[in-house]
Amino acid sequence: MRLTNFTFYNSIEIGISGRPRFLDLHNIYGWKSITYLPEQRQVRMSWALPADGEAQPDLPSVVTLEFRGVSRFAASPNDPEMPYSEDTCLKAVTFTPPEHSSDFGSEFEVFRSDSDHITFMFQSGFGLKIWAEEAELICDRVI
Repeated sequence: MRLTNFTFYNSIEIGISGRPRFLDLHNIYGWKSITYLPEQRQVRMSWALPADGEAQPDLPSVVTLEFRGVSRFAASPNDPEMPYSEDTCLKAVTFTPPEHSSDFGSEFEVFRSDSDHITFMFQSGFGLKIWAEEAELICDRVI
């Protein structure tokens, strides 16, 4: 999977090439939605700043990752003992080698190759995996 205009600085922060800021998808943003567009082979995941306005005012209010050329995606259920509110809190993002396609719990330290897929793990135990050709960061303002 190619990342066209961003990278993951670590397992929860998006880094934007040529910019000193990071977008923290764990501590600052809350996950809001996933949209699957099968005819376009796209998946969009969106995060938003909290409604209480406690975040820095110069951050984008909405951050979307758009995955293109999606060949597959899968989900794992959340832990029934955890509150649903924990579904919005990203625990980690990892690029996963093909041989770990059913593994939702392991984290891999480095981006290995374009054949890796991406795994999103949430505090509730909920997980999403996406196999795509490329991903692009879309923000409602330049940071």
